Amino acid sequence: VSMLGSLRRLAELAQLLCEHTDGPVFVKDSTHRYRFVNEAAATLLGRRPQDVVGHRDSDLQPGAESLAFEENDRVCLDRDLPTMFRESQTTGGGERSFLVSKRPLHNARGKITGLVGAARDITDEIELQKLSRRRSDESRTWFELNPLPVVLFASADQRILKANAAAEKCYGYDRQR
Repeated sequence: VSMLGSLRRLAELAQLLCEHTDGPVFVKDSTHRYRFVNEAAATLLGRRPQDVVGHRDSDLQPGAESLAFEENDRVCLDRDLPTMFRESQTTGGGERSFLVSKRPLHNARGKITGLVGAARDITDEIELQKLSRRRSDESRTWFELNPLPVVLFASADQRILKANAAAEKCYGYDRQR
């Protein structure tokens, strides 16, 4: 097996991996131009992969979002460390939030030549967290402001866990005890 054949096979495997990954994967050079994007990354930009390669985010989608992406690229390259970012992008389906991992790429002499990135859509997780907080706040408000006495007991030993102000007044329970 020749070295060139091994390198070709490795490149093919990397290409397959990127193409069959659900999330966006991309490679940019040190001037922030895309050198590779998988189908998922191109779809987010509303384009085909071949229409993205060679361009910067600001070429493809001028505005604040692309400036934020490029600034995050700069941070990763300046730190010369793998870095995670939360980035938002407007898509045909609305605004989506992504957890993006960016890692500097180096040549054989150790010089930074660009970065590789992979993103995971966390929009649904963020919405669930917001809903959970809202429900928790609603429950707390219902409990505290309810004009009727409400007492929460521990099921195992019937110990009072919590009582609202109406329960304190009605039953003479003291929350501080």
